[in-house]
Amino acid sequence: MTRPVLNEGIFRIEEGSVLSFRVLNIVKLQDNRDYYILEDLYGVKHFIDAEMYANFGIEIGNQVKCKVAKINCTGRIMLEPVHPIYSKGKLLLSVVAVNKAGNDTIMIIEDILKIR
Repeated sequence: MTRPVLNEGIFRIEEGSVLSFRVLNIVKLQDNRDYYILEDLYGVKHFIDAEMYANFGIEIGNQVKCKVAKINCTGRIMLEPVHPIYSKGKLLLSVVAVNKAGNDTIMIIEDILKIR
């Protein structure tokens, strides 16, 4: 999906870094899933799953910040968009219900996007 760029001498991407990408389009690939096409500052295109990040407010033509989650042994770069609300160490959850089941207490929680 992404051509290896680590050894081309153009630039160096490291796992864990956060970079800005321009959202070019949405395409349906062979697996019949929709993907955002992102372009980095050097013109290299990358794909991320559109359905997985549907609640992130990603729009064609805008910029999105992504964390470089992994670079595999073939040089493919896996990106994760920075969450629009949450950040590391800060999580906002609401308790929806508390149920007792014998000696156990079951809590149903949801996040700010109403995902349980």
